[in-house]
Amino acid sequence: MGDVDGSLDQGAVAAVGAAALTVSQLRALVETVAHKRIIMSTLNNADHKAGDPFKIVDAHDARISYTITPDEYDKRLVQAVAIMLAESGGWPLAECRDSLPNWAPPGVKPRTDAPCNKPGRGVDRGLWQFNSKAFPQISDLAAFDPAQACEAAYIVSNGYKDWGPWHGSKGLDPTSDQYKASQAWQDSAAGVVIDDTPGPSSLSDLKAWADGLAKLLSYITSGAFWRRFGVGALGVGLILLALGLLVVASRS
Repeated sequence: MGDVDGSLDQGAVAAVGAAALTVSQLRALVETVAHKRIIMSTLNNADHKAGDPFKIVDAHDARISYTITPDEYDKRLVQAVAIMLAESGGWPLAECRDSLPNWAPPGVKPRTDAPCNKPGRGVDRGLWQFNSKAFPQISDLAAFDPAQACEAAYIVSNGYKDWGPWHGSKGLDPTSDQYKASQAWQDSAAGVVIDDTPGPSSLSDLKAWADGLAKLLSYITSGAFWRRFGVGALGVGLILLALGLLVVASRS
């Protein structure tokens, strides 16, 4: 979060583990929190269709209530995963401290020249990098536990709706690798197979390929394509007919 202390006790470290989470694991976390907390209902419309807006109300906090389309709701889940990738790379134990030593993933040498955070600014903790001074109500245990951290992020963002605390995150940029990786997971639900690893940059080419294929299939199945195809086929037929008549005439 750039702008959400403390050291993590060894018991919590052992409980969480040191591995980074994959894109699909991150997506499962945000979806689990959403399904646990919110009540979705269609609007009072007898002609409600699958893509029409529906109402979301939080089961524990009535202030979290809004109307949204299914596509926009899914986009917010994509944004949630992208923010986690941009903030922590999917590492539940990620820290950005205001004193040395700096944290680094296993096998990576920590930077030693200066603290990650400026002195006095606290520690950014966990998947969402909750700053200890900006969010003192979020304990170390909650910040470093993936499920509790996602529920805290859900509350802070008013139901995955307001990303103000994370506005500096490149994860909200649709052109970023993190956002593309999150989108690629979404596409995989429709049959696109992806390399499900924490490193999102390797998914960019596949996402572009999948987008191109989807556009091609959409065009081939459109009415405009078949109208143009029919006109073209008719034109070819007329040309062949004219050539045939010329051949017949030349032999007469």
